[in-house]
Amino acid sequence: MQSNTFFIFLLSITLSFNALSDQTSLKLNDNKGWYVGALAGISSQDKDMSSRYKNKSNSTLGGIYWGVNFVNWLGLESTVVSSSDTVEKKEPLLGSSYLLFSVTPKINLQFHTRFSLFAKAGYTYFSYTEIYETDSSDSSIFDDDDDLDDFFSSNDNQSWSSILPMYSLGGEFRIIRGLEARLTIDHIEGSLSHSTGLFSKKLDDIEVDLNIITLSAHYQF
Repeated sequence: MQSNTFFIFLLSITLSFNALSDQTSLKLNDNKGWYVGALAGISSQDKDMSSRYKNKSNSTLGGIYWGVNFVNWLGLESTVVSSSDTVEKKEPLLGSSYLLFSVTPKINLQFHTRFSLFAKAGYTYFSYTEIYETDSSDSSIFDDDDDLDDFFSSNDNQSWSSILPMYSLGGEFRIIRGLEARLTIDHIEGSLSHSTGLFSKKLDDIEVDLNIITLSAHYQF
């Protein structure tokens, strides 16, 4: 009699544990809904961002992202990323930076209750800025044109911008329900047009061939 009671007790515990595990798995598997997160990483540029300055081997960056998963395998995501000091400083250059804003569809492929892969493809607005020392005696390095020298003497920011294609691959790991960590690799390639002032057609386009690696974490509501 006691052995039967003990057997029923063990069976009840096992069934309860399995039911709890199934519920936990369902919750971990449920990707639907809104999420928001922060990211940090490094970027490398295969081509020089500027014809006058040398790229840094790696630039640090940071940003935020948010999105919504309509179903477990399909969503829409938006990202804002910025990076400073992308090229090596040299007089009269005081600094350089770029800003990205992207909106892309996201496809998820889940292999485990806690791990999934994803891919994104779409377009990003890419803006690159160089900040100059306006009263530098080296402004003549830009061009032999006196008008352009005067232009750089009176404008401390020069910008290039365009909308470029962007491709991303990554993996997500569910730490606990609602909290996920992510590793992402992005690639952006294309040309940026000079977009500052009257001489916007005077400076050459900038060729972008950018690779970005980021670590991030987000909370899913």
